[in-house]
Amino acid sequence: MEVWALDGDTVSPGLVEVIPIEAPEDASMLDWLLGSGLPFLIMALTIAIMAGIAYASTRRRQISKDLEMIESWSGFDPRELDEEFED
Repeated sequence: MEVWALDGDTVSPGLVEVIPIEAPEDASMLDWLLGSGLPFLIMALTIAIMAGIAYASTRRRQISKDLEMIESWSGFDPRELDEEFED
């Protein structure tokens, strides 16, 4: 980094300072996972599981409603035949 000062028409001599850039030596996938990656993965997995449960629940209710409607169309009650199969 180099700095100098201006005072009207006068310019001071520049001062130069080298500032080293420090980077972690062992920046690996494990560091990323423990840093910000693991919480992100856990949240993404949790959201995906919750969405899957909601979808399965909605689908199960819809299938149940469809089956009830299909059974209501028929005058045939399959439970009447249960006694015949038990004999």
